[in-house]
Parts: sequence; structure tokens; C-alpha cells
Amino acid sequence: MEHKKMCLALFSGSIDKLTAAGVIISGAAADDMDIDIYVLLQGARAFKKGIGDDASKLAMAENA
Repeated sequence: MEHKKMCLALFSGSIDKLTAAGVIISGAAADDMDIDIYVLLQGARAFKKGIGDDASKLAMAENA
């Protein structure tokens, strides 16, 4: 049987999209899938020191 794989691109650093990506990734990991995550453009901003620690700096998508 072929092992299932998932590839996810984080293109936005908004808190709602990061939360949704986390839920999808957690479900895939629970289903024992191999997961590749690519962090693109503004998605990388959420992981920058000082940004990810402060929820007020991670805007919602409709406010960005």
C-alpha cells in the first residue's frame, strides 16, 4: 500500500489561516501522512521573533 502524502503552502501570516493550517496538518499527522510544509512570503512573517509572540501583530485575513 502506498504511503499517503500532503504538501501545504503557508502563504499568509494571518492568525485565522495559520490556525486552519494547523488543524489540517494535525489531522494529516494523526492519519500517519507524510507532510511537507512550504512557508512562503507573508507566511514566514508569523514565525519571526517578536511577531509570533504577539497575537495583535497577527491580523485576521479580512483585516490585512
